[in-house]
Amino acid sequence: MDSITRNKRLGWVVMLLVVMNVVSLSALWIGYNQRPGRDKPGKGGDRFLEQRLQLRPEQTEKLKELRRSHFEKMNGLKKEFHESRKGLHEFWKVENGAAQAKGLAEKVGRLQADIELEIFTHFSDIREICDDEQKKVFDSIIEDVLQAGMRREGPAGNRPPPRQGQGPGGNLPPRDGR
Repeated sequence: MDSITRNKRLGWVVMLLVVMNVVSLSALWIGYNQRPGRDKPGKGGDRFLEQRLQLRPEQTEKLKELRRSHFEKMNGLKKEFHESRKGLHEFWKVENGAAQAKGLAEKVGRLQADIELEIFTHFSDIREICDDEQKKVFDSIIEDVLQAGMRREGPAGNRPPPRQGQGPGGNLPPRDGR
């Protein structure tokens, strides 16, 4: 009888823990999705530019239109880019697939160039809806973003040397398994 009571208690404890986990995960998920800027893609960028550039209502509407068009184009380009890259890596399995891989690699390169050009065009279009004072602020924002990107990526020459025994010429394989 004592073991039956213990098993019932253990069962209730397990059920209580399961319910607590579900409630905790639900609260985290709901809280995550209700953070500011999570309602639509790019909304934080809209608000940031509206505030920093002090856009007039007609400029704000034009910005929304530009961003909608930009995201449509980018989604299509990125989808095609990822599909092409995935297809490129399938040629590892094909005997004598190097010629086909070369053509697809060139397509991937063209798609990446199209993506970069679309980003450039989008920011140029945004700049065009600004007045002279707003253009100065916009240029400053873009310069800050580009400098931040350069600090993150940086040219290969600015990277620290590999640790002793790591990488090419060392006696250990690189850390990332390549």
